[in-house]
Amino acid sequence: KALNGRCKEAYAPAARRAKLIRKIATEMEFRPNSAARAMRSNRSHMVGILTVGTLNMPDYNLSDYTVVQGIQMGLEEEGYVPIVIRIDDLPGKQIGRSRVFREQMIDGLVVIGAIPAEACLEAEKTSPLSTIFVDSNIHRSHGCIWRDETYAGVRVATEMIALAYRHLV
Repeated sequence: KALNGRCKEAYAPAARRAKLIRKIATEMEFRPNSAARAMRSNRSHMVGILTVGTLNMPDYNLSDYTVVQGIQMGLEEEGYVPIVIRIDDLPGKQIGRSRVFREQMIDGLVVIGAIPAEACLEAEKTSPLSTIFVDSNIHRSHGCIWRDETYAGVRVATEMIALAYRHLV
């Protein structure tokens, strides 16, 4: 528990013991084994990010690229490992042909962009916990996140008017 950060360090003896354990682990160059941790917890702490992006994703689709970066940062802060899966790299663009899905390597899935609806639904079936669709071809009242570009445009116009740009073209 001391190495996982789950010990009760509110008690002075427990805090000293945890500090000593971490010191010894550092001296012994201990490295946590994610496979062992996954077997014990039955969770991989990996989240798949399925996108249409290519290796030059910033040039291909900047908005998806920045969303992927944000997801990666948020997941890593919480101790998850993001795995970017490009549908263009899958044989025949078939979800079932990917080891990530066949072997249930991920705890959750984020689907981003214009992935064919059939592939989205196949990916959702193979993801054991949860799937979130971001600006995708799936439209539901839950589990979907969409940008509201119209609202953004209205906000820009409102701010322009508020700043006294009365003669807008």
